[in-house]
Amino acid sequence: MMLLVRMGPPCSNDWAGDFYPIESRAVSLLASTYRTVPFCFFFLYFFFLSLRFSIFLFLYFSFHVYC
Repeated sequence: MMLLVRMGPPCSNDWAGDFYPIESRAVSLLASTYRTVPFCFFFLYFFFLSLRFSIFLFLYFSFHVYC
């Protein structure tokens, strides 16, 4: 999500110095949001999945112990 602006002569072979990242604050905020949101979703998904699995194991073992 970076806007690249070509600086310098058009026939230059110095590709490392030709492109300068011009990034506005809104674009960087949008990019950082898109970078962090999937990690939050994966974390919550695995957290609830493990929570549900631990509850299932607890009920399973308690049922087998008491009955």
